[in-house]
Amino acid sequence: MKQRPSPLAFWYRQSAEPLVATTFHNDLLTPGIVDRADPPPISSDMIQVNVDHEGRLTFFEAIPPQRQSSPVHATAVDWTPLFQLAGLDQAALQPVDPVWTFLAASDTRAAWTGKWPESGRPLRIEAAAFGGRPVAFMLIGDWQKPWRMAEEASGTNTAYVVLLLGVAVAILIGAAILARRNIREGRGDRRGAMRLAACMSAVLMVLWVCQVHVADTLALFALFFLAVCTSVFYGVLLWTVYLALEPFVRRHWPRVLVSWTNVLTGRASDAVVGRDALIGVALGIWFALIFRAIAAFELDGPINFPGEVELLLGLRSTIGVVLQEGLYAIRNVLLYFFILFVLRMMLRRQWAAMFAFTAFFTLLNALGNDRFWLGGMLGLLYFGTAAFVIVRFGGLLAFVVGSFVSSLLFDVVLTLDSSAWYFGNTVFVLAVIAALAAWALYTATGRRPWAIGTA
Repeated sequence: MKQRPSPLAFWYRQSAEPLVATTFHNDLLTPGIVDRADPPPISSDMIQVNVDHEGRLTFFEAIPPQRQSSPVHATAVDWTPLFQLAGLDQAALQPVDPVWTFLAASDTRAAWTGKWPESGRPLRIEAAAFGGRPVAFMLIGDWQKPWRMAEEASGTNTAYVVLLLGVAVAILIGAAILARRNIREGRGDRRGAMRLAACMSAVLMVLWVCQVHVADTLALFALFFLAVCTSVFYGVLLWTVYLALEPFVRRHWPRVLVSWTNVLTGRASDAVVGRDALIGVALGIWFALIFRAIAAFELDGPINFPGEVELLLGLRSTIGVVLQEGLYAIRNVLLYFFILFVLRMMLRRQWAAMFAFTAFFTLLNALGNDRFWLGGMLGLLYFGTAAFVIVRFGGLLAFVVGSFVSSLLFDVVLTLDSSAWYFGNTVFVLAVIAALAAWALYTATGRRPWAIGTA
């Protein structure tokens, strides 16, 4: 891969004080994940460096000390070392007026324009210096947008946010009311709900261990207690949704819960569980093929890295990716199924509910995508297929497994080069999927997979 600009970027940060994240970066509320903007790069002596896949400089910023020991005056700056680190010929670029600013204090700014080597795409370079020493340097593509400026909200984005918020609030309030009613009337699989909640909370804590930036500071203990709080919150959330939904589904649509209930009650070796899990693996492969095919045709615009960058950061990070996708699969599918079941009760027909469910999420996906038609097509294929599988084959578990497998297949960084530093992580993720498929086949066939096709 020799293209420039590279779809892969590595970043490194250092600071005179421990780097402790201050905000959440995903909706699983995992605390303590340090990234390029968290903690904010505003403290003295903070340094950030970005390089591409061949180690060429693409971004550099160093925050000067807040107070200087002596006055500093603007002097001539030698930018040559930075251009050499970026693998660029300064003589092939044209000086222009700078238009980008940096958080690092500066008394000199400069900019150049030209073409990216190998690709010929428009390139802009912005730089800044303080007291004759470079404090910032950035290579900019024509697609790059300022990340510290608020984007103007469009009517479509506003509608999407309002619709998404309304759905979330309706689900939470409705689930709380129904769960309270079921508990008072003594209905619901409380044992299964408790196991689901405990599993969710435990896996979230393991995920925190896999993703937190370990810093030698007391703040790590604060992050630990915050992780406990968010993990318990998610456990209670799933406990509530499951208790609200399970009694009504068991009464009006029982076959979709058979394999799911078997798993929660410790009967995962049942052949029905294996069958639905095997259907889910096939569904996940179908989803992944859809996503990969559409991504391959997204040729206008920046080329994205074909996989999850976290899989390149070692075994701890790779395990975190697998756990995170599993959590998302369980949480999201339960919320999707909540909506599907409500539609079924309202429309009183499985197929009518399937079409309404698909239409709703097709519209929601289209509104949430910069390309309306692309988001709509993805929503139609994904949610339409998922609803068909649930209605036709009657397996909630199949949708959960399908969502999990498709996410891993879309995340995995495929390579046949066994010398690649991430080859082991790729094999690990594929082994998880293969093991799941093998177990499902073994269980679905009554532990006699060799009997398939025999009389």
